[in-house]
Amino acid sequence: MLKLGYGAFATVWLARDLVDKRYVAVKVGLGSDKPLSDREAEILSQIRETGPGKNGYERVIELSDVFVVEGSKDRMDSTNLHIANIGIALPQLEQFEEKDIIDYYASPELIPVVPRYPQTPLSSMPPYIVKSTELTDYLKFKKAFPGGSVTVKIMGFGRAHRINKDPNLLGAVSKMIRPPEFVLDELCDDRIGSTWSEAADIWALYDVKSGGELISKSTLGSLKDYLFQAIQFGGPPPKTWPKVWDTQDRQQENCHPLRPSKVWEVREADRNSSKIAQDEERLAFLNFIKRMIITNPDERTQTTALLSDPFMERTKAEESI
Repeated sequence: MLKLGYGAFATVWLARDLVDKRYVAVKVGLGSDKPLSDREAEILSQIRETGPGKNGYERVIELSDVFVVEGSKDRMDSTNLHIANIGIALPQLEQFEEKDIIDYYASPELIPVVPRYPQTPLSSMPPYIVKSTELTDYLKFKKAFPGGSVTVKIMGFGRAHRINKDPNLLGAVSKMIRPPEFVLDELCDDRIGSTWSEAADIWALYDVKSGGELISKSTLGSLKDYLFQAIQFGGPPPKTWPKVWDTQDRQQENCHPLRPSKVWEVREADRNSSKIAQDEERLAFLNFIKRMIITNPDERTQTTALLSDPFMERTKAEESI
């Protein structure tokens, strides 16, 4: 098997399904001495049963099977995922023989594993690990990438939850794209604010669509600092929010959030923050983004309205040419 990637609690491997004669991705979770429920497998199993025929079903990775491997010490819950688990479906991989792929990746780089703490027993860790494989390297070598069309799949359901149930495991989204209400919830120990929601997704779309961070890591300090900067971009917060960002240092300096228009103006002075070079397109993009980056989650533009934004219409028109 070839290593495709890894996360905090699992590794993903390319394998060959000898029954259905196809390539699959095998996701191997953490081992444990007791069987653990796998929320990702549970949710994907439900999608597999109830999703066919529904709009958007083809955009979700396909769960083939779930099984448990039992060893002498640990049990490992594993989900056998379709190759689309890597984000972009690569159906062109099916045209190549397994031996040819193995030969191409015949000598993976081995990285020795050394314990950080001397008291850690070596028996509890593997002697080495291998780097993740870039399948696109092989497909480019075979002149099979990119293909005629690209199908993007949603993957990574480990922290997903049903909307009619409170999440017991919050998202691990990086600090730079967390919406203000999510940060406020953390700062106030769940007393005010909210956890992840559809409105939070809309705020986070900035990172997805722009390919850059709204707030630079270099200027990022505490959660209160981040919240202060986020509010400068998104405008006034709801009146019910406590001003936890109004620290003693800012009070002494009489420091108040700038108007959003001024903040965006300052940001635009750094054109390196954008991958969009043309002024007309940049302006359309900024108008689009400003409909998402609104501090009050109730005032953020709905997804359906964003899809009809002039910037999105222009993008769709260019893609159809």
